[in-house]
Amino acid sequence: MDCYIYYKVPVEFQDQVMGQVRGMQAALHAQTGVSGGLQRRPEISNGMHTWMEIYRQVPDSFIASLTVAVQQTRLIPLIDGERHPEFFMEVIPCV
Repeated sequence: MDCYIYYKVPVEFQDQVMGQVRGMQAALHAQTGVSGGLQRRPEISNGMHTWMEIYRQVPDSFIASLTVAVQQTRLIPLIDGERHPEFFMEVIPCV
């Protein structure tokens, strides 16, 4: 199962968000073995970018580890609103 987490960030916090997420994903990888990715939409809407953290093939316990990792960062004050996690499972493998 893959985990996708999206959220809005004011444009002026872009560099801080990248730094916080990089550090968090490095810690998560060391702890869980799960690698993460970070993407954002190219367009700006109302002074905000939409960001997406991506974690592939996560174990069932991953969300608990992720929750603790987020709490150990300064990421939440940089976000406008909430983080929205969604989970998807592969139905047809990519070729």
